[in-house]
Amino acid sequence: MNEAEKRKEEGMATAAGTLSASIHLPEIRALAHEIGRAYGVCSINDVRAYCDGRGIDYEILGNSAGSIFKDGSWEPIKYVKARHPKGQAHIVMLWKYRGGEGTSER
Repeated sequence: MNEAEKRKEEGMATAAGTLSASIHLPEIRALAHEIGRAYGVCSINDVRAYCDGRGIDYEILGNSAGSIFKDGSWEPIKYVKARHPKGQAHIVMLWKYRGGEGTSER
């Protein structure tokens, strides 16, 4: 792992540990696993739609949203367009569910 990747991982771990994000992060990570088991794939688009449908302010996750798929249960497949209104030309990763409930709490 190069220095940039190391810093990115450290930043994501720090962001995932913030109080505001940590309130909803386990629930949202569990949802991603549920979607993965049902459909085999999941993206942050699916997670955002879940939050919107349940009155959870997705923005509260901030940078910790990037840690949802970093628990060892997911394999990156390809990039897809972001579907939210602020997404503009953003791309997000589509993840393949490999099974399990994660191997770490990053």
